[in-house]
Amino acid sequence: MEKIVLEAESRSKVGKGEARKLRAAGQLPAVLYGRGEASKLLSVNGRAFQEARSKGGSNAIISLQISGDKEVYNTIVKFVETDRVRRNLLHIDFQRVYMDEPIKAMVPVRVTGEAPGTEVGGIVQQSLWEMEVEALPQELPEVIEADVSGLDMGGVLLVKDLALPERVTILTDSETVIISVVAPHIEPEVTAALEEAAPGEEAAPGQEAAAPEA
Repeated sequence: MEKIVLEAESRSKVGKGEARKLRAAGQLPAVLYGRGEASKLLSVNGRAFQEARSKGGSNAIISLQISGDKEVYNTIVKFVETDRVRRNLLHIDFQRVYMDEPIKAMVPVRVTGEAPGTEVGGIVQQSLWEMEVEALPQELPEVIEADVSGLDMGGVLLVKDLALPERVTILTDSETVIISVVAPHIEPEVTAALEEAAPGEEAAPGQEAAAPEA
């Protein structure tokens, strides 16, 4: 897990008006909290924060250097508030972490490989997009890979089927389905149309085919 440094400024003013002023100046309001510690009101440069996230991933360790504070705070991003319409960043919650203490985090799941079941028309269906794990901050995986190369038609990949480093503990239910290979779904109207378009069956023995109308 890569360690990234991000500069921050202390702030004392709160409220929607102050937050708008910060964002207009390219800054984002933020808060730092930790175990048994008073929360710190901060602001960080929006562009620098986005670069840090894109470089290190969602669970990167971000070392906050707060102006005027000699201590460096190792953190992870616990929550990011975004505008529902424009998707702009609005606010960040940093959680302080300690390098010798395990933490819990949600890690995204990424599908890898080619499922043999797709060669006979199967469709790879992903049901789980992230899972909860526990590990030391520096050992948190950026992504968990789910290999589907052993899945035939009807096959499933469960959480318990994954192989992760020894010091990473999965907290998500082990029986949860991550990936399944399913047959394509055909709408009833399509099935009916196919049946109508199919050639007629031969008359059963002892029966004559109906004569065409004059």
